[in-house]
Amino acid sequence: MVTTDWCTFGEHYKEVAAGNDLKMPCGFPERLSEAMEKGCITRDTILAAAKNILGLILKLD
Repeated sequence: MVTTDWCTFGEHYKEVAAGNDLKMPCGFPERLSEAMEKGCITRDTILAAAKNILGLILKLD
């Protein structure tokens, strides 16, 4: 799982497309949804990030 440094100002969907899984301290789900609707990012890319986050949680649990 890859995460940002705290309080980055990059566009969330571009960060996810580049391989960042988790935006800290909080993400912008509405921007991800909007970018997906516009075709800027795919649902599969978002699901891959979610899978990476959940995979780490399961390893640590």
